[in-house]
Amino acid sequence: MRLDKNEIDDIKPGTFEDFESLLILDLSKNTLKYIDGEMFKGLTKLDKLELKYNEIEDLNPDVFNNLPQLTRVRLEGNKISANVMEVMKKRFPEINPTFF
Repeated sequence: MRLDKNEIDDIKPGTFEDFESLLILDLSKNTLKYIDGEMFKGLTKLDKLELKYNEIEDLNPDVFNNLPQLTRVRLEGNKISANVMEVMKKRFPEINPTFF
């Protein structure tokens, strides 16, 4: 699902609950500042998540817990610190680290 370049600044918890078969979600080039794991609730088959070029500054280490099939995340172009990125790489070693 491509939702890139839509000036999205917030996603309510449960927004994607009815999209359990979704494999790719592209939220790139929006104005998201905060990502919460509840935003992606129900996306149990999601493989790829594009969050590049938003305004994300911090990530909770549990943000991807509800995404058991996730293998790729793109976060470049955000304001996330190197320390947070290292924590994410350690917390989710199964996710391709070149995309963190």
